[in-house]
Amino acid sequence: MALFENLSAHASSIAVVNESGSLITYDELASTADLIAEFTPERNLIFSFCQNKFECLAGYVGFLRGDCVQLLLQPDVDNLLLLNLIQTYKPKYLFAPISYFSKLPKGKILWTGADYQLLQINNLVDYAMHQDLALLMTTSGTTGSTKLVRLTYENIQSNALAIINYLQIKSTDRAITTMPMSYVYGLSILNTHLLAGASLVITESTLVEKNFWNLLQSTRTTTFGGVPYLYTVLEKLRFEQMVLPSLRVLTQAGGKLNLKLRKKFFAICQEKEIQLILMYGQTEATGRISYIPWDKREIYRGTVGIAIPGGRLTLEDKNGKEVTSVHQAGELIYRGSNVSMGYAENRGDLIKGDCNRGILRTGDVAKLAFNGSFSIIGRKSRIIKIHGARVNLDELEELLLSQKIECACIGVDDVLQVFFKKPSVEKRVAKILFDRARIRPASCQFRQVEEIPRGQSGKILYSKLH
Repeated sequence: MALFENLSAHASSIAVVNESGSLITYDELASTADLIAEFTPERNLIFSFCQNKFECLAGYVGFLRGDCVQLLLQPDVDNLLLLNLIQTYKPKYLFAPISYFSKLPKGKILWTGADYQLLQINNLVDYAMHQDLALLMTTSGTTGSTKLVRLTYENIQSNALAIINYLQIKSTDRAITTMPMSYVYGLSILNTHLLAGASLVITESTLVEKNFWNLLQSTRTTTFGGVPYLYTVLEKLRFEQMVLPSLRVLTQAGGKLNLKLRKKFFAICQEKEIQLILMYGQTEATGRISYIPWDKREIYRGTVGIAIPGGRLTLEDKNGKEVTSVHQAGELIYRGSNVSMGYAENRGDLIKGDCNRGILRTGDVAKLAFNGSFSIIGRKSRIIKIHGARVNLDELEELLLSQKIECACIGVDDVLQVFFKKPSVEKRVAKILFDRARIRPASCQFRQVEEIPRGQSGKILYSKLH
């Protein structure tokens, strides 16, 4: 099942507006995509280093049309993580910005564009990959972990079609990029708009740059999405004072929007006649799991809303029995055709079939509300989200310990607390977290303690940290 086979159905319609303002049709996108993919004639593994550039989008589309498997990575991926990934999975091709090539292994340049090059490296591995496998995504993007999510063509298409359905994306819509393609939320915006025959404004500019807002206005953008952090930026930019007549929808995912911001932006959007759609999802479900319809925002206040079309949410207790009593806690379980095949931890796992069989244990602990939705109250595992990216607290502790810093990590979404014994290591810890895990110091709270509390078994007593 190939993706983006029917781009020609939209032919002369605009697919992409470049940062320069140039317009690219669907025919031109398909032509460039297929030209790049010609240099990867056999099914193999490609590492794609993603920037919000037209050539990167064309490569992504071309490799999917050409039946190659891609791992999507940030261009500034930690060097140690990159080396671990290359050694573990042994890709045959690297697709990266030209400016990044000095950091990559040597190889044969197959194709060169304005911003990107396709490189064949000397990994002559005879790959066996499952026929349904289309895409690999990192689980957290941090700490050197080589664990990847295995997504199929059906996962990507079914999730995109469900999102098109509930957001009512039309061919007249136009989305602007606010997140990297290597992040599943950002990628889902690209997938949905291309499959709907809509258009994309591709830019590396951020919300704090004047060029972003000039582009949004001049291109008559109708929608953009962001993680909670982006809404704090919008608040500082006084979004309520902006005149943006073309905007019809804002979306938010990648973590829970705090009550104050949610109320404020609901009021702003109502005044501006813009819909704000809050969503819940995970990479393991190709992005979206549930959403709160705009006209039901008060009914589903404080919950994850309703499952996306074709999906189903339930709760299970620790014995695997379904929870049906209101306000009883259990693990949130999602069922749908967008649930990934499972994880890969080495190249041998790429041949594996569907381990999840359409069922995802989210790891989130929730309670059933009276309205039939679910309110998340915590996580089974020690994972938080920083600016929409998942961060495994246990992995952070291991990372710092590898640098001879004994510590304990706790936190909530967008706030990481690091406790350590050694004096004068705060700056070093901050540098390691930024260099290796892309966690900004502004998202961290550092605490020096006399002792890190531990139980008789030696496990850290996180409840005693405050």
